[in-house]
Amino acid sequence: MQVHVRDGKAVDITPQPYPDPDLEQVCQRGLAHIQRIYDPRRLKYPMRRVGERGSGEWERISWDEAIDEICEKWKGYQKEFGDRSIVFFPGSGNLRADASGTGYANRLINYMGACFMNNGYDNNAMFTIGAMMGNDLCFLGNDWRDLRNANNIFIWGTNITESAGVRWHWLKDAMEAGAHTVVIDPNFTTVAGKADEYVSVRPGSDGLLAIAMMQIIVDEGLVDFETLVSATCAPYLVGEDGKYLRVVSEQSEKGASSGDILVMDSLEGAVPLNQASSPMLEGTFEVDGVSATTAYSLLLDRIKEWDISDIVERCGISEEKIRELALRYADGPTTIMTGYGPDHYVNGITFYANICALAMVSGNIQKPGTGISGASIGSLGAVGSNVAAITTPADAKGMFTIYSPYFPELMETGLYGDQEMDVKSLYLWVHNPLGNQPERQAWLRAFEKVEFIVLADVYMTESAKYADIVLPVPHYFEVESFQGGNTYIRVNEAAVEPPYECKSDFDIINLLGQGMGFKDEFGMSLNDFCTAAFENATAKTYGLTWERVKREKMVKAFPDGYYVHGQNGFKTTTGKAQFYIENVKPQPDLGGEWDQAREALPYWEPPREAWYENELFKTYPLVFTTERAKFKVHTQFTYVPELLELDPEPYVKMSSQDASDRGVSTGDVVRIHNDRGYVVCKAVVSAGTRPGVVVMDHGWQDEQFIEGHYNDLSSVASHKRFPSGCWFDGLVEIEKIG
Repeated sequence: MQVHVRDGKAVDITPQPYPDPDLEQVCQRGLAHIQRIYDPRRLKYPMRRVGERGSGEWERISWDEAIDEICEKWKGYQKEFGDRSIVFFPGSGNLRADASGTGYANRLINYMGACFMNNGYDNNAMFTIGAMMGNDLCFLGNDWRDLRNANNIFIWGTNITESAGVRWHWLKDAMEAGAHTVVIDPNFTTVAGKADEYVSVRPGSDGLLAIAMMQIIVDEGLVDFETLVSATCAPYLVGEDGKYLRVVSEQSEKGASSGDILVMDSLEGAVPLNQASSPMLEGTFEVDGVSATTAYSLLLDRIKEWDISDIVERCGISEEKIRELALRYADGPTTIMTGYGPDHYVNGITFYANICALAMVSGNIQKPGTGISGASIGSLGAVGSNVAAITTPADAKGMFTIYSPYFPELMETGLYGDQEMDVKSLYLWVHNPLGNQPERQAWLRAFEKVEFIVLADVYMTESAKYADIVLPVPHYFEVESFQGGNTYIRVNEAAVEPPYECKSDFDIINLLGQGMGFKDEFGMSLNDFCTAAFENATAKTYGLTWERVKREKMVKAFPDGYYVHGQNGFKTTTGKAQFYIENVKPQPDLGGEWDQAREALPYWEPPREAWYENELFKTYPLVFTTERAKFKVHTQFTYVPELLELDPEPYVKMSSQDASDRGVSTGDVVRIHNDRGYVVCKAVVSAGTRPGVVVMDHGWQDEQFIEGHYNDLSSVASHKRFPSGCWFDGLVEIEKIG
């Protein structure tokens, strides 16, 4: 964006011109930042709570008082209760660029030996795809622009026109070029109205649908065996212990290296893949007295565990339509455009694992127009900056990572797995957990057990109301930093001066670091930090320096052409796209039962709660979900006046069938409730909402509901393998109250 300034005030925003006009983009949220900068809810100076938490009673204090009090308490807590009694907890909020503190805080956490809390956002998707396909230049997927090379696009698990409207034009270009588009979603979305096909799937059954499509592709002889052999783990031999068979040192010969994974060659026997002339994809074999089966055979056995008639009933899609989808998908090149909708069920990993396997089996990887893409999954990045070298110094103690879905239980029991922990203080930044974490009531109880909460933010959020000290930080238009995106490293200039007594996140971390006794380690300036971030080999390849970025405003730091994920190999543990994951363990491993054989391969299980076969369904027969809105990014744009003109209040959408059963009409006030909590809002009867599902738009804060809060309805329950926020895995009932 370009920010236009007059008399020291930001007065207008226009799109930033790019050398490549294809990359120019700004949305209505971005254009609304002027009203965010001058929002009366902005925090103006440090404050200390004087009343009960949540009462809104504060006293103004100086920055010296605030830093001294924080550091005095932290030193005392760490001395009495250990380094890990302090927990730093960032979110995914207004990431005020790499250098302005969102990443720099890690330096302080490492020196203090404190805890870092992973926020649990979208981990089902990110960790699962990362394990199977690797993380590369466009995060987990193909360059968005590569959509133009697809013959078919499956828009599955994302509401693109709402969640990433600035990228819609690339999908539109693909549509206009003739790509056949299929939307798979429980509800009829805006993009479904533009697609060639819309398929309504039962919430939480998406992974099972992917299994059915694999079955049909296998049965119809549409498997891409060449891609399976060359690019995936398919021919690798797996022993009965669940591990890949490898060359051991005494067997090394003919150029084989110790640790090379073995395949069964029809002529040579068990050899490393690079020595096989005719590797076998199926079968079980004896290798030096050990029974081993190809990974592909294990996959075939796994997907045969479900009968197609059972899949039809559970997904709510006819066998004929599933067959059409499978044949269409196999007739590539086909891209799956996904997002984080399926992520928000406890069984979310089954969706992402299964679509990755589907892409591998059909050969829809490593080629233009194939693979996985999505709202951020295929985001265009830029390379060359390395802040980790600064924020993870070798002489520091190091941080201990915990995961947010486990935090309420940790505060209740004092245990993280079998480890005793006594958390005394939380430091929050770029985060509004009470507005965004699932099962808000559990988080409120956890907050009450934390003695000392510090929050740095631009605004008085609902989480800030429960802090003990709040610290005012600038809006990112008011600080200098840099960002990487859309293939360019870009300077983020300070368009206007920070108002009031705001201090940048970077400066706050320096003050806290010095206050904790690390005076030499926290004396660098922001300019020093930015300069050091570009002192690496990749930056030199692109001629990147901080001085050049400041001078030229944006410098391209990305390979030419459309990036295709995996085109230079996959950054996984095997170097291949892998549907079989060796040595699967929970992250983190907190003990308890664990079925490693099941977790190693794609599988499916129903959602934890939001499922029609659940006994609770008799009491609460509606699946509660939220959807992305055009007017918010989580809770960041909650109070922008011009956006509230377009979307003034929360409401719940429900099907005409569900509304009729409950005597509800559009405009009625309803109470949505379950055993965890309730929310009161108006209802909208929607023909696009699937019966049995209710939907609210996402991004509201506590005082905007008539009563209650929509995050009181969700559950903190999570999958053991990758703890993730599972907002949709809950059942509710609705009653009309006015």
